[in-house]
Amino acid sequence: MTQESSKLLKNRLFIQTLSALSPTDLKAFKVLCKQSLMISKETKKLFDFIAKAYPLFETLTEQKVFAQFFPNNPEARILLNYALHHLFELLQNWLVQKELEDDKHLQNQLCIRACKKRFLQQQFFKKTQKTLDTLESDCLAIPDTWYQLFAANRELFYHVQTDKNQEKIESLSEMGRNLELFYHGSKIKLLCQKVYRNKKLKNLSDYDRQEITLTLHFAKKNGQHIPYFSLYAQLIQYLQNPDESMLEAFIRDFKRDRTALDRLDQSLLLSFMVYSLNGATRKGNKMAMDIQFDLFKIAFEDDLLLLDNEMNAGFFNNFLIVSCTLGEFTIAKKMLKKYTPYFNSTIRDEFVNLMECTLFFHQKRYDKVEVNLRQFQFKNPMFRIRSRNLFLKSLYESYQSDRTLEKLILSELIKLRKYIKKQNGISEFQKDSYYNMIAVIRKLTNTRYRRPPQRERIKQELSDFITAHSNKAMSLNWLIEKIKSL
Repeated sequence: MTQESSKLLKNRLFIQTLSALSPTDLKAFKVLCKQSLMISKETKKLFDFIAKAYPLFETLTEQKVFAQFFPNNPEARILLNYALHHLFELLQNWLVQKELEDDKHLQNQLCIRACKKRFLQQQFFKKTQKTLDTLESDCLAIPDTWYQLFAANRELFYHVQTDKNQEKIESLSEMGRNLELFYHGSKIKLLCQKVYRNKKLKNLSDYDRQEITLTLHFAKKNGQHIPYFSLYAQLIQYLQNPDESMLEAFIRDFKRDRTALDRLDQSLLLSFMVYSLNGATRKGNKMAMDIQFDLFKIAFEDDLLLLDNEMNAGFFNNFLIVSCTLGEFTIAKKMLKKYTPYFNSTIRDEFVNLMECTLFFHQKRYDKVEVNLRQFQFKNPMFRIRSRNLFLKSLYESYQSDRTLEKLILSELIKLRKYIKKQNGISEFQKDSYYNMIAVIRKLTNTRYRRPPQRERIKQELSDFITAHSNKAMSLNWLIEKIKSL
C-alpha cells in the first residue's frame, strides 16, 4: 500500500462496512448515531461529515477531516483513530441487533442454546472473578475492565476475530463456534495477563498451568484461522522454552499478522512480550534491549498503548529506560512530549518530572537532575523513593569529580533507607532490592580511602554480591558498571 492510499479513509474498516450498507440502512444508522449516548457530539459531527460522501468515499481523505475537525492539532491522527473506532463499535452492535430483530426463529434458537451454555459461562466467570485480586494493581486496571466487558456482552454470541463482524450469520452452528471462540479467547487473555503479573510461568499454580495447557491446545487447533491464537501459542511456547529462533519467529509473525488483530489484542501481546524480556534487559542483554525497543516503536506508531485514552506509566517507564540505554534520546524525548497529556492525571506531573530527570541522567546532565529533583516535591511514595534513588545515583556520578559531596551522599543513603523502612505499601522484595543497592553505593563511596590491593578485594566482594543478588537489586546495570570502574 502506498503512502498516498493509506491516507484515504475508504481503506478504514468502518468506511468499508459503511459503504456496504443500503441507503435505507444508512438512514436508520444515522438516526441511531444521532440518538446514541455512547459517542460524543464531536464524533457525531464527524460521522455526519463522512456520511455526506456516501457512497463515493474515494474522495474522502484524512487531510480533509483534519482540516475540518482537527486543524493544527499534532494529535489529529490519534483523535481520528479513536473516533472511527467508537463509530465502528456502534455500527457492529447495531448490525447484530438488526439481524436478530429480523429473524424470530433465530431468536428462539439462541434462547435455547443460551440456556444450555449458561452453566459453562457461570463457571467461567466465577473463576475469572477470583483472579481479579491477583491481576489488579494501581498502575494496571485492564483485567477488571476486560471482566466487565465480558460480563456485559456474554449474551452476544460472536467473537471479534471472526468474519461475523462483516458478514451475516449464515447458520446456528457458526454462532456456537463463535461462542466457543469467545469463551476460550477470554480465558486466554486473562491467563496472559496473569502470567505477566507473575513474571514467569513457573510461578503459576498447578491449576493455572493446566489451564494454559488447555488453552494452548485450543490455540494451536484454531491458530490457522485466527492470528491471535497462533501468536499466543508461539508466545507461550517461547516462555516455556526460551529460544532466540522462536523469539525471532514470533516477532516476524506479529509484524505480519498484527493488522488482523484488534487494538486490545495487539496491546496485550506487545505488553506480554516486552515484560517477558525485562529480566534479560536488566542484566544488560543487548539483543533483548534491541527487540524491546523494536516492539516499543511498533506500539507507539499506532498508539496501541492508549487504552481509554490513557498511557500506561509502567510501560512508558520501561520504554524510556531502554531508549536511553541504547542512546535513542531524541525518540525518548519526542515520545515523552507526545504522551504527556495521556498519563493519568493523578500522577502526571510527578511521573513526567521523574521521566525528564531520568532522561537528563542518561545524558550525563547530573546538575540538571539534582536541580529538578530538589525543586519538585513528590507526594506519591513510590515516585518519592525512585526520585531519591535517581538523586543518589546522580550525586555519586558528580562525586567522581567533586569529593566534597561524600557527606551528602552518605546522608541521603540514611534518609532513603529510613523512608523505605516506614512504607507499609511496599513489598519486602522491593525493600530488599533497595537495601542491597544502598549497601553497594555506600561501599563504593568508601573505597576512596582504600589502597589498590584493598580496592581489588572490595571490587571482587561487590561483584560476588551483585551476582548472588542479581534478582534483588535496583539499578542493576548501573551498579555493575560502577563496580567495574573501581
